[in-house]
Amino acid sequence: KNIKRMLAYSGVSHLGYILIGIVAAGVAKNNSLGAAASMFYAFVYTLTNLAAWGAVIAVGEASGSEEIKDFSGLSKRSPGLAFVLFLAMLSLAGVPPLAGFVGKFYLFSSAWDQGQYVLVIFGIINSVVSLYYYLGVLRAAYFEEPAENAPPLVVGPALKSGLAISTVAMVVVGMVPALTQWTVATAAALLS
Repeated sequence: KNIKRMLAYSGVSHLGYILIGIVAAGVAKNNSLGAAASMFYAFVYTLTNLAAWGAVIAVGEASGSEEIKDFSGLSKRSPGLAFVLFLAMLSLAGVPPLAGFVGKFYLFSSAWDQGQYVLVIFGIINSVVSLYYYLGVLRAAYFEEPAENAPPLVVGPALKSGLAISTVAMVVVGMVPALTQWTVATAAALLS
């Protein structure tokens, strides 16, 4: 019910994803792809979390609450903020073509190549389960009506800029494979 608590638990889960790549790197001593995938995923998670937390802060400041129910009707109160939240939640869940999907793809691929099938299967199951929680936030934002006394949402220029940068980066990283491949290859080269 509390979105900050949900995102904190989500952070623990995403740390587990990062550890999958580290395990893959540890299995094969000369394989830096797992560690590079972990570094890339940490970068992607940071971008996505900046967008998610920015939207949460904006709604929290307006409503004075951290409950998911306060996101009801966000798409009618602030369509731009709702769209940022939409992309961030889907990226955290690992839905293509967003950055979160690409990050999980590299992590799971590196672990799969090293024979860590059980970890990959648990990671995929966890991603599917997490989708339920992320979609709960989006259901409130897009399919529930705002409360009658819902305060207007005013987003300051600094927060707007941060949300725009993190959202564009989250989409670009997910949709430009050459950039992603270069980033992972560079990280792997630095680690080897």
